[in-house]
Amino acid sequence: TTAPSGGTGTYTYQWQYSTDNSTWTDISGATAVTYTSGALTANRYFRRAVTSSTCGTVYSASVLVTVRANLTAGAIGSAQTICYNTAPAAFTQTTAPSGGTGTYTYQWQYSTDNSAWTNISGATAVTYTSGNLTANRYFRRAVTSSTCGTVYSASILITVLPNLTAGAIGSAQSICYNTAPVAFTQTTAPAGGTGTYTYQWQYSTDNSTWTDISGATAVTYTSGNLTANRYFRRAVTSGTCTTVYSASVLITVNALPAAPTGGTPAIVCINTAASATATPPSGCTTDWYTVAAGGTAIATGNNTLSIASLAATTTYYAESRNTTTGCKSATRTAFTITVSPCVMPVNPHLRSRAGN
Repeated sequence: TTAPSGGTGTYTYQWQYSTDNSTWTDISGATAVTYTSGALTANRYFRRAVTSSTCGTVYSASVLVTVRANLTAGAIGSAQTICYNTAPAAFTQTTAPSGGTGTYTYQWQYSTDNSAWTNISGATAVTYTSGNLTANRYFRRAVTSSTCGTVYSASILITVLPNLTAGAIGSAQSICYNTAPVAFTQTTAPAGGTGTYTYQWQYSTDNSTWTDISGATAVTYTSGNLTANRYFRRAVTSGTCTTVYSASVLITVNALPAAPTGGTPAIVCINTAASATATPPSGCTTDWYTVAAGGTAIATGNNTLSIASLAATTTYYAESRNTTTGCKSATRTAFTITVSPCVMPVNPHLRSRAGN
């Protein structure tokens, strides 16, 4: 800043450094009017020795270069695993930055590959709270301290689990009153989440308000007999991920038809043809049995039962069957055909001859 003077007017130079401003060491090759130092990691003094022929050597006042402490970014926590479309826990400062001037500014950044980084708009506080994520993402914090430069915290990976889906449990069914639907199986398995699932089956009468079925926590579910329409669905939970639900399945319960009505009791002669006619409700046909309950039908889909020859009084039972739903009447109507030993009429001509 001020040139040397005096002596011969011609000068040679030697730059020197010291750690204590007392013991000095020549800097190799540093013999120009000026000197540019390399990077420093500790405080250091510098001065310039000036020689003018035989006039001796004099020294400039020393200059202290104060090296601030190494700037470190601190730490922002550890990796997290979260559910799809949820937010990670806020990133806090687990270790504060240090070094530099002691005053810091911050800029949070994100990356999809831990290589190319993007500043998060407005994220300039010590901590940062992310919004919901649907894919893996890395985060880090940039720390700047005046002219000491910018350093970066270690990055943190937020792993986002695949979207949790509930799978499928089959399709709607139509059953008869007081019977059980076919067991609900898993037609499509759940997916996403942690890969491990727990289940809770539920029912509803209106497809809106749902009730857990006690003990129904298996992959599949078998219902008891139903007397009214009912919806079923399966709730699927995976770790801490929000519970999801399968599409509901409606079980339609069809009413049972009334038993057929009968006509006048029939009386036939022994070993002759006989018949009985039943009248089922509208939309129904008649099945015929020889027992009041159970057994195998001896004729189906015909309102009239025809017997080729009947040797003894016999009771037959008529059951209504809805031709659309297949539902059958809860009871059967008895039809008794009475067999009578018929007497042939007497020929009057034969009686007259006998009298002669």
